[in-house]
Amino acid sequence: MRFWGSKGAAAEAAPAVRHDAEHVQVLRLMVTDTFQWKCDWANWRIRFEYDAHTSGHSLQEVAAFVVSRALPLCQNRAEAHANVLYLREEYDIGPVFDAFGAVGVGLGQISALQSRDAYEDAVRIAAMLAERGRPKRHLGDDPLAMPDLTWHVSGTDQFRVARTRVDGKEIVVRFGYLGGHEMWVVDVNGKANCAHFRARADAMSKIGVGVALETYRGQSKR
Repeated sequence: MRFWGSKGAAAEAAPAVRHDAEHVQVLRLMVTDTFQWKCDWANWRIRFEYDAHTSGHSLQEVAAFVVSRALPLCQNRAEAHANVLYLREEYDIGPVFDAFGAVGVGLGQISALQSRDAYEDAVRIAAMLAERGRPKRHLGDDPLAMPDLTWHVSGTDQFRVARTRVDGKEIVVRFGYLGGHEMWVVDVNGKANCAHFRARADAMSKIGVGVALETYRGQSKR
């Protein structure tokens, strides 16, 4: 969803940042949203909180709110992606914050505000930390190079358990709690919590499985 203000102008697309298993493992960030800057032209983004369990509002409802209520406040180029509003100009942060900065719960609650510079710095730091004390990786270790995964799923909702095999190892994705937080946990060959993610899709992705396999190999060498 796009909104073009009277001052909007096209910007050159910046080179895409490659997100890999090391970044995800070091910062424990989600692949699909938190760890992806979806608009190369944007200099800022505002994330609106959603939690269907506590607020009763679904992601779709929050996304509709961002489009109908937050997006029209921007005078310059802005774009909504689910619960995140991307802004080209810093000027547009003010009107959005004036309207929703005092919202403490429910629709309109702002959970994060981030600049593109801060995001790119986090990517740089993640890459640096990932290389500290880590053995050189081989080309065959690239998670995206593994064959497509075939999952066998049993149960429903939070009781779903997904199983597959990679390189002769059994991979199990299940729901669990870590530090009081709901997580989707990846077990490898019976070794619990080789990786964990907030989103089930991340845990079952090639990158998620790759992180779990790398952790499993490292623990097995001890």
